Amino acid sequence: MTTKSFFVVESVTIRNGAVRSALADARRCSPTFAMLAMGRDSRFRGGVAVLFCFARVVAIQWCRLKNAAVNAADQVAFEGAIMEEDVCTASFDEAAGLPELLGIEQVSDGWIKKYILTYRLPNGRELKYDVVSRKGLEEYRSEIETLGTVAPQVDAVCIVGHTANDEFLLIREFRFPMNRMCVAFPAGLREPGEDIVECAARELREETGFDLVRDECGQPVSARACVQPGFSSLGMGDESIAMVFAEVERVAEPRSESTEFIESFLLPRAGVPAFLRENRDPLSIRCQLVLEMVAQPPFEFGVKAGA
Repeated sequence: MTTKSFFVVESVTIRNGAVRSALADARRCSPTFAMLAMGRDSRFRGGVAVLFCFARVVAIQWCRLKNAAVNAADQVAFEGAIMEEDVCTASFDEAAGLPELLGIEQVSDGWIKKYILTYRLPNGRELKYDVVSRKGLEEYRSEIETLGTVAPQVDAVCIVGHTANDEFLLIREFRFPMNRMCVAFPAGLREPGEDIVECAARELREETGFDLVRDECGQPVSARACVQPGFSSLGMGDESIAMVFAEVERVAEPRSESTEFIESFLLPRAGVPAFLRENRDPLSIRCQLVLEMVAQPPFEFGVKAGA
């Protein structure tokens, strides 16, 4: 004697973003099982009742879980639709408008300061954006409100030093954010009003004991600063750095500060490719770019690749 299941749960459907489900008892039992359920054995009838109650509870709970899953999927679809509104479906046209700066709020102080910028986007929405800067609130506000109408100031310098023996001057320095020694070109912050090339010379002497090669009058023989500064991380902050390319020579011992842990080394041009392959210390992006171009000039690489 066999029995068949007697509960059917309707499928869950979505229409107009609403979740609809129904629990229906299609058939209470098969004829054979109905006969047994009506027997005189009260224990059996009680067991059948318990079985029906349990099955009904399970079916109801299953429907609730199913509805929750559908609701979650519907929410994901809704959020996806919101995100799709932010996706540009056409090429950017600056004439159509740019984000408008509404306000600046300083949320933390210290050597590095954090600000929250509020923008109004061309579509009318407001956007909060986190940035960091070494500058105080008013100086930072003045900078970002006038940038593009006045030349950007130089916050720091980075020196690509080259010796008469065709070597590059690099440093290994303990960087606290990375918690380890990192490889870079000598670099440092510029004092207010300081000449960019002389700032580079000062940082060289302090960090490495090297200086710019100078003539009899004390003027640098070969030192060139880039036409305009570059920015370290345009998506996160406003720090600008001037790259200085110069011939350098050892003149003294380094004079690093007590919180600086720096060692300098010379890297021959011929050894650059092997250094890039074997180095495991984090690299400054400026150092990486220069050394990669020395090891494999990009335009030569393009010619070979297209050959």
